[in-house]
Order: sequence, then structure tokens, then C-alpha cells
Amino acid sequence: MQIGFIPTACGGASVEVWVPGAFLEGTQSHPYDDALARVEAVRHRGELKGILWHQGEADSRPDRVEPYRQRLAGVFWQLRHDLGEPDLPIIIGQLGQFAGKEWTEERYEVDAIHQWIARSDDRIEFVSSEGLTAKEDLLHFDAAGLDEFGQRYAEAWAKLVAKLED
Repeated sequence: MQIGFIPTACGGASVEVWVPGAFLEGTQSHPYDDALARVEAVRHRGELKGILWHQGEADSRPDRVEPYRQRLAGVFWQLRHDLGEPDLPIIIGQLGQFAGKEWTEERYEVDAIHQWIARSDDRIEFVSSEGLTAKEDLLHFDAAGLDEFGQRYAEAWAKLVAKLED
């Protein structure tokens, strides 16, 4: 079996720009629209099986965390709707928990929102980043951390698929 990934990440993107038509100045892109276009460009090559979502750092601020829950749930609904996949599984990756970098109150709130959304939707799983290692910037996962995170994503995916097939 072959598995393909369609990269759509936009560094520093708040959930606010993951809506149709929104523009992200930092990358000179339209994250949501570009993601849909990338999916549609390769959809003929296979079946869309899910979304890996790793986002929230930019929303871990006092002025952004309050509306985050509603906005993120809205993004997930909109993606499923626009992709024509109302039951599309989603795997949420936890923000990095790196030794030497303390989490703010807002980071804990974003984390709680991710976990809440996963508990409230049977088609969503949450993947812990506990114990994963970072690059020197203490912001990005290093190669070993990414390898392990990939394993955790795969395990969560298998768990989710098995649960949905029951």
C-alpha cells in the first residue's frame, strides 16, 4: 500500500487564516484555499483518508485563545464540507512540549481545546508530543522527534480507523 501526504503547512498561521479566502501575509498565501487546491490537484491519484492537523502556536496568545475553540471546530467542519467528506478523520498533533521551554497559560488552553475537540468527535484523535525532542530553537521537532511523532500519528490513525469500522 502506498500512502501519500499533501503538505499544506504554513508556519506561524493562526486558525483565523484557515478559512476560505483568508490571506497570510508572512507566506504570501491563502492557506485554506491553497490546501484545497493541492488536494484537488492529486485527488485522482488515490483516496483521501484524513487530515493531520498540527497548529495552534500562533493562537496561544491572550488575544487569540478565547475564540480558538469555535474557530478550530469551524475549520474542521468547513474542510470536511468543502472536500465532500463529512466523516473525514482528523488527527490532531499536540504542540511541542520541550525541556527548557515553559508553556504559557494560553498554550495550556489551546492544548485543552485540542483534547476537547478530539473527545467530542468520534472521528478525531489526539496525539501526545510528550517526551519528543526539539531542535535548538525549542520550537520545532528534531529528526528523532519527528520520527517518533510519525509513529504516534500512525498508531492513532490505526486506532481511529479500527474504531470507525466497528
